[in-house]
Amino acid sequence: MDQRHNIFIAFLLKGLQYSSAQYNLDVPTKLWAMKHSCVVIPCSYSYSDPKPPSDRITGIWFSSITENTMGPQFINSRTPEIHTSFIGDLSNGNCSIKIHNVQPENSKIYKFRVEMAHFKYSYWSSVWLNISDNPPHPIVIFPNRTTPEATEVTLKCSTVYTCPSDPPDLVWSSLLGQVNVTCIYEGAGVWKVESKQVINTSRKHDGMSISCHANYSSGAKSQVTRRNLSVIYKPEILHKSHCKKNLSAIICECAAVSNPPANITWHHTGITVTQTSGFSIHSLSNGSNMVSSLEGMMMPPGGLWCIASNTQGSVTHILPIYEKPQILPESQCNKKIGAIDCDCVVIANPPAIITWRSTDGNITDISGFSVISSSRGPKMVTRLESAVIPPGGLHCTASNREGSVSQKLSIYVDWTVPILIGGGILAFLVMCVTGAVCAMRKCRKNKISEPNSYIIKDTTFNCDVSTKEGKKRPRSRRDVDDNDTCLIYENSGNIYINSISQNVKEEIYVNGDEDKGKKENRAVEEDIYINGLSY
Repeated sequence: MDQRHNIFIAFLLKGLQYSSAQYNLDVPTKLWAMKHSCVVIPCSYSYSDPKPPSDRITGIWFSSITENTMGPQFINSRTPEIHTSFIGDLSNGNCSIKIHNVQPENSKIYKFRVEMAHFKYSYWSSVWLNISDNPPHPIVIFPNRTTPEATEVTLKCSTVYTCPSDPPDLVWSSLLGQVNVTCIYEGAGVWKVESKQVINTSRKHDGMSISCHANYSSGAKSQVTRRNLSVIYKPEILHKSHCKKNLSAIICECAAVSNPPANITWHHTGITVTQTSGFSIHSLSNGSNMVSSLEGMMMPPGGLWCIASNTQGSVTHILPIYEKPQILPESQCNKKIGAIDCDCVVIANPPAIITWRSTDGNITDISGFSVISSSRGPKMVTRLESAVIPPGGLHCTASNREGSVSQKLSIYVDWTVPILIGGGILAFLVMCVTGAVCAMRKCRKNKISEPNSYIIKDTTFNCDVSTKEGKKRPRSRRDVDDNDTCLIYENSGNIYINSISQNVKEEIYVNGDEDKGKKENRAVEEDIYINGLSY
């Protein structure tokens, strides 16, 4: 009895040892799949004897809701199925199957059994398949530490799936570089898809939010996985940094962006400006942005500049001075004959917008006025030209972001053209008078040069005068000379006749003796005097 019992125990132990050594099934313990997707259950089995061809081997999968029961048959290698198929070679020990378009009812425990002519065996190992409505979250991998500017880094986004023929699409929120996608089998019925971007970091990437999600062919979409880039870089002073000057104070602002945040200091003419140097300084930090403001009673000589510094470097910026527009005294209107032109000369920073208006409203090119703007160094000049002055005069208004100012322009009359015209007329009259006088003098000179020709035409008195020899000129010759001479002189006036009397007196005195000269002289004087009165 004891011997028989020992033989049975030895036989049982030998069978168990033979079974555990020769009949194994390699399957994943748990497996998941997306609804409406596909899943591959990887499977391999072992059998000690040489395996027959596949057509002489039957593979069977059973499904159950518990681990200790076989449950109904799920698929048989001898019976073709639409939604499930064997994808492995049973003669090589591959019992893998693929389930298409999985549904929630496929969430069960699956076991495998093999049947041959001389051997049938059900393996106790099983696979628990779980069908999910929610895809897994993608994993986004960035550099583990803050990256300096101008460094090449790789961004990765990956997720797992169970259908090797239908991987999901990985979608980045921002494409910063070239994208490369790879698929890798991870084992146990799971594949991994990975998308990579290689970028060269810059300050614009600092704090940038990068996200990735997966889209499935079934229409499902994973949740979004988001990460923020962190890039360190030297400060950059923003263009909005400036100084504003008014009559009583100077107000300055210096804004810088950097990672880590910058330290801002103020300077003028090589001196560091502090709270104790007559200025009030305040700083405000918001992440990578740093703003420092300065207030004082007057602008230091040489202007102001700010310096922003951090571990990556420093930068200096001279601050522009913003001013409300000023209309300069040289702004005025000039009225000429048939036209008026006005200049509005303005100094402002930033540059001002200059407009014109009258009491009737704004003036534009459409309303019959020509408006032209130009720059003269720091000055802005806008010229308005027109043929008429609008009622109420002209106002120019200059505006910028610091404020606006308006002024009515004075109108000056330009007398240059009328004076030139009047001067021309006067000069013409003077030339005419001068010409007449010159002509008369020339006539007089020509007549005096002829001796004994001092006879002045008169209808009452005789013009006959004796010569030096006491002889009279022939009547015919005297008549011709007298007529010519009198024709020229008779319109010359009393002044010219009186001037001749002296010359005639002297000539007569020379040509006669003293007594005779005196006598004749008196006669001529009386003749000239009478003729003078006749004019």
